[in-house]
Amino acid sequence: MCKLLLVDDEKLIRDGIERMIDWTGLGIRLMDACPDAIFIPAHIWTPHFSVFGEFSQFSTLEECYGDMTGCIHALETGLSSDPPMNRRVSQLDSYLLVSNSDAHSPQKLGREANLLSCGATYGELKHALETGEGFEGTIEFFPEEGKYHLDGHRACGCCLEPEETNALNGRCPVCGRKLTVGVLHRVDELANRREPGPLSRPFESLMPLPELLANCMQTGASSKRVQGAYLEMLKRYGPEFTILRELPLEAAERDMGHGVAEALHRLRTGQVHKQAGYDGEYGVITVFEPHELELLEGQTSLLELAGFAAPKAKKQPVKARAAEAESEEMVQKLPLRMNPEQEEAIRAEDEIIAVVAGPGTGKTRTLVERIADLVERRKVPPKEITAVTVAVSLTHFSAPSPLLIRRRRKCAPG
Repeated sequence: MCKLLLVDDEKLIRDGIERMIDWTGLGIRLMDACPDAIFIPAHIWTPHFSVFGEFSQFSTLEECYGDMTGCIHALETGLSSDPPMNRRVSQLDSYLLVSNSDAHSPQKLGREANLLSCGATYGELKHALETGEGFEGTIEFFPEEGKYHLDGHRACGCCLEPEETNALNGRCPVCGRKLTVGVLHRVDELANRREPGPLSRPFESLMPLPELLANCMQTGASSKRVQGAYLEMLKRYGPEFTILRELPLEAAERDMGHGVAEALHRLRTGQVHKQAGYDGEYGVITVFEPHELELLEGQTSLLELAGFAAPKAKKQPVKARAAEAESEEMVQKLPLRMNPEQEEAIRAEDEIIAVVAGPGTGKTRTLVERIADLVERRKVPPKEITAVTVAVSLTHFSAPSPLLIRRRRKCAPG
């Protein structure tokens, strides 16, 4: 006997539109045949024939499902939207928002998931989805990673925000063809709130572990190194969600190095960089910008021991070591006296300062003296201080020179 009815709206609505099927009548007949079925419209914003997608052009659930609407208690949001986006549309307030994964490829199962505290029986699951009791929230993609988040035309490499699409009358600025209108655009069209309404359940946004490792190792997620490290971590720590959500950062740093630990911290706190998907092209979520990994202190890690870490830098040539020694000798000869402008920056009472000056003017020395002043005079704990130097080209970030720091320690009174 039928107990669970999974409805893929993209296929059913497409077939219904193309063949002029009485979708409402079909739905009612299905529920008559299986009264205990759970009926959830899937990925409701996807452009191609989902209930609110650009091609179907339904503006309400009633327009699509008619008398069948009363059988719907939950809506599946899809990869390209998240709960805050859906809660801008007040007509959806009474529906539970769930996040399921497509089943067409095993490695993608569980990309999104539902958090349940109910029992593991069909009746308890049905009760949770209809009443919300025992439904604790969802695990989501960042919606920008979904392949229909923004508008665009993939063939021309054209990705646009909704307002840009409107200004172009929905036409690709390269070839003039019709743009694929994405999820954010459709949410904007149907939303009657500028900001999301109350969220009835919490949610977490994550990225797949192979993608996180790929960003740390600066290679592709499907590469042999990343896949090997991924399997090694699953073997050692358990399921992917356990690693992404619960693995103590101390253990990650001890076993995998500071880079992976910092990546997990940023992911859990939402500190990610987003390049949105469009017209069938997945977006890209990263935790590190280029050059950031160069700042992280190298450590022996589980990945290195397993042979999966990125190649280490070659041993420093003799000439480079000699140059470093010469640089340290020059630093030892630097005078400690600072000019009035430097003194002003060093002793400024503001919590955040920026030192902007030309090359060779002592910016790094000023920064080091500022740190010393904060620690020695104002008794600021060192762990609460962040200092960054930026090259003129804005292509390289670095920490203050360790040579200058050593010089400051040697020459400071006491």
